[in-house]
Amino acid sequence: MATSSGITSLYCTNGNGLIFDFETEQFTDSFRYAIGIDQKIKFAPKLRVACVYNLNTGKYTYYRPGTTDKLIARLLNADFIVSFNGKCFDLLVLQRHHRLGKRKADQLNRKLQSAGFNLVTYDFHHDFVVLPNGHVVILANVLQPSSNGPAKSGTQNVAGDALVDLDTQFNPVWVWNSFDHLDLSRRPMGFPDWTHSNSILYTDDGNLLLSIRHQNWVVKLDYANGAGSGNVIWRLGPGGDFKLLNGNDPQDWFYAQHSPNFIGARSSGVFSMILMDNGDDRVVSPGNACNGTSEPNCYTTVLVFSIDEAARTATLTFHKIFPPEQYSFWGGSANPLANGNYEFDLCAQPNTTSEINEVLPTGELVWKMTSTGANFYRGNRIPSLYPGVQW
Repeated sequence: MATSSGITSLYCTNGNGLIFDFETEQFTDSFRYAIGIDQKIKFAPKLRVACVYNLNTGKYTYYRPGTTDKLIARLLNADFIVSFNGKCFDLLVLQRHHRLGKRKADQLNRKLQSAGFNLVTYDFHHDFVVLPNGHVVILANVLQPSSNGPAKSGTQNVAGDALVDLDTQFNPVWVWNSFDHLDLSRRPMGFPDWTHSNSILYTDDGNLLLSIRHQNWVVKLDYANGAGSGNVIWRLGPGGDFKLLNGNDPQDWFYAQHSPNFIGARSSGVFSMILMDNGDDRVVSPGNACNGTSEPNCYTTVLVFSIDEAARTATLTFHKIFPPEQYSFWGGSANPLANGNYEFDLCAQPNTTSEINEVLPTGELVWKMTSTGANFYRGNRIPSLYPGVQW
């Protein structure tokens, strides 16, 4: 088997949100350790920090129960931005050891109103993406009352998603609202949690991809580097705009997916993409679908597609199918590695078991780590904790 090096960082849902100080080997509640003392700790983009697994020693560290949801990324000016779901739903901007400011949902709503945008958000969640021009596109929940739903009478709040483009001063300059661009009557799972988006990607033609878990779709949006209409350019997934090749439709599409990522330099035209297919709501055949339990129709897979936007085809080039007893109904990630292999994370297997795998493109296992009592929401490979050092 091929050898691996470096460390895999894991976001665990059983930690308490404390950042581990690798200098003193102590837990601390100070965010300054998330960016490293004297910037000795180098973070990869979209790195969630809660667990670190050393591939050489086979040891890993994770923290005490009760975590909230954190996402850390480096901005172009070398500051950091941290998003977490807690009581305040904050975005924190950090400069080395200093907290520069919070960006709460109510603060954003005042700025949206002042800028003339008809949008009210009520929290930030799951993901954001830092753009080449230094802007940050964040993912936020929005609510809309609806009388067309499963409620016995009256109206109910339906949860959708919004994207907000913040400039380098954190002022909103472009917005997208799912209620303006998607069909509210399409609700394959989870309604009134209608969209439950979980990942944003920027494409090399200046647009955005959004993973919408409760629609079983990855959609491309007309962002056009901030000048776009927000219209949906295409929908990838069951009932979408692409013909599935080298697989069976609808069974071999993805369902309730997480963590789409590009493979290689291209992200438009003809390109490759890997993702975690959790499998909730999977339609095996008409009238034969996953009912949300560990039964034969409920299973998890990892998919790699070759996407041809012009031809509207999605060709399966890798398809790792896990047995129903490893069904991971939420969370997880899938990433290409620099050595050409794939690494993926089964976050929520039965009995609160998580599993990280690195495999060759042929599917042959390179290494595996399992843990009980923790859900590893995402796994990311970084060379080491220190710039210029390869472990």
